[in-house]
Amino acid sequence: MVAISRFVKVALSAIATSAVACGALIGIEDGVADPGLIAADAMPTPDASLPDAPAKDASSPDATSPDAGRSPLGKPGGNTSTLPCGDATCAIPTQACCAYRTTGQTTFLASCAATCPPAGGTTDRVSTIKCSGGFNCAVGDRCCYSTNGTSSEISCKASCGSGEVSLCDPGAANQCGLNRTCRRFGNDTMPQSYGYCSF
Repeated sequence: MVAISRFVKVALSAIATSAVACGALIGIEDGVADPGLIAADAMPTPDASLPDAPAKDASSPDATSPDAGRSPLGKPGGNTSTLPCGDATCAIPTQACCAYRTTGQTTFLASCAATCPPAGGTTDRVSTIKCSGGFNCAVGDRCCYSTNGTSSEISCKASCGSGEVSLCDPGAANQCGLNRTCRRFGNDTMPQSYGYCSF
């Protein structure tokens, strides 16, 4: 009887040892398998036939960036129905060339729009440009520039009012009248490619 009891104990001990080993192998605790403890050879292997995700091109503009779709403003030009605006051409007067300057930068980036959003966020200046010189206006009208410090309005008028200046192309001659000169902007309120008539 003692021998049978000893045999039963040995058998039960062997069964318990095997169960513990199996439980450690597959990570069973209280009857629930822990996926973090599954044996390495039981884990799925990557499918080599699936392509890797394409690497992000650091040189490509982020579509969510405020500057997405904009390009450097460029030079004055165009005619009474078109206005150069970076890489685009705006249909004036229904569209405006919206020129933005990001805080800490000197380059004005531009795009065409029916309405230019106000300055704010990372943009410290915005110019709503509907002309770049008298050549964009009807005969006898002037291209008038006004600013309030953070935004500028540029459009054709019969005459420029108090505090306004008439725009011109610094690369062209005889646009400002007698004893007046086309001077370049200082790259603060407008890019140096644009000019204004001054004595």
